[in-house]
Amino acid sequence: MIDPSLLGRLSFTHVEPTERPLPPGRNRLGIADERDAVLFVPTGLADNAPVPLFVMFHGAGGFPEKVLPFIEEHAERDKFLILAPHSMYPTWDIVIGGSGPDLERLHQALMAVTSRYRIDRDHLAFAGFRMARVTRCRSA
Repeated sequence: MIDPSLLGRLSFTHVEPTERPLPPGRNRLGIADERDAVLFVPTGLADNAPVPLFVMFHGAGGFPEKVLPFIEEHAERDKFLILAPHSMYPTWDIVIGGSGPDLERLHQALMAVTSRYRIDRDHLAFAGFRMARVTRCRSA
């Protein structure tokens, strides 16, 4: 059983967009000098129309640019945003003993996204990514 004290709770409220949308492609959000969150914006989004948001967490030892190639072509085809936050440490703080800075940064990243885009609340998804190690075996 998971210790409830380790669980974080994200309390997030959408804000009305007040900033200009970002250009298509990968954009750093500027919430941190290092280990910043990245937002992928597909081409051809309708102005001020609600847009789906997919939040993709990297695996341990990973980073946003490592997971984005797996989903970008789908986002381009189906016109949804991808938010790829970056953990403060080699893995997410929930894995190493509670929620704290990573949860706060996720909140900041979501605020940065909703300050530029009207998010379709019926099409919001969160997913994680786990990198598998590949080892080579030598035959004798």
